Amino acid sequence: MKYRTIFVGIFLSLLLIFSSHAQQDEFPVLKGPYLGQKPPGMNPVIFAPGIVSTDMSEFSCTFSPDGKSFYFARDTGGYKYTIYITREAENGWTNPQVAPFSGKYLDHEPFYSLDGKRLYWGSMRPKDNGQVVYSTWFIEKTGEDWSEPQPLNFFAMYVTSSHNGTLYYTARGEGGACIARSRFVDGSYQEQEILGPPVLSKYWDAHPFIAPDESYLLFDSENRPKTGECRLWICFKKKDGTWTTPKNMGNKIHKKAAYAMLSPDGKYLFFSADGDIYWVSAKIIEQLREK
Repeated sequence: MKYRTIFVGIFLSLLLIFSSHAQQDEFPVLKGPYLGQKPPGMNPVIFAPGIVSTDMSEFSCTFSPDGKSFYFARDTGGYKYTIYITREAENGWTNPQVAPFSGKYLDHEPFYSLDGKRLYWGSMRPKDNGQVVYSTWFIEKTGEDWSEPQPLNFFAMYVTSSHNGTLYYTARGEGGACIARSRFVDGSYQEQEILGPPVLSKYWDAHPFIAPDESYLLFDSENRPKTGECRLWICFKKKDGTWTTPKNMGNKIHKKAAYAMLSPDGKYLFFSADGDIYWVSAKIIEQLREK
């Protein structure tokens, strides 16, 4: 009986190994920037179909500053949000796997800081006091490794940052959500500033993406007028530091577009819609800039 048990154990182990190798063999060889995908033009296309964008629901994504790591969120069923990662290796991009810090709790909306030192994401996980509330968490680079996850000490959703470290994020507002920022000064984040009119509105505005130089701001809205054309809105910073009136990005994008993100080289705009991740030439942003 003992030898039979050992034999069964060895057989099952070999079966798992063969199965793993078969799955790896089935994964396509993806070489080159952006998972080896053909770059889009002025019309949005689904990014990495069957690899990143699958029959499950994917949304919100971010690249590392060197473009060699790609993180995205996936609903694996019943709103079980998990963050996945794929990396560019010597033999091509790896099959997306659950990120080391994810898989146990609700995790989504990743953002890699532009200096490569922090990775932010939204999560429902216990804090040191055992309390489980939604917070933005982050890990920091420590040499070649990452620190243990830790939460921001203020409420924020869908964090992005500019080159100077200022965070832009979703905060609580009159319409349910609004856009706010927190400047990074002397090693700490300053008191929250809610962006005033014309960005601030009575509507539900969320998921901001700030340009690296803070020259423009993208966000999505649930109920602003014209949102039926596209959920994405854009405004540009004027010379006096104020913002232009937000402009709907129009039906050339996607009516349900949300979670905007710019590629590290500034060439492509990524967004989520209908459970897939899309990308399009970032030249579409300049077309909307007021002359």
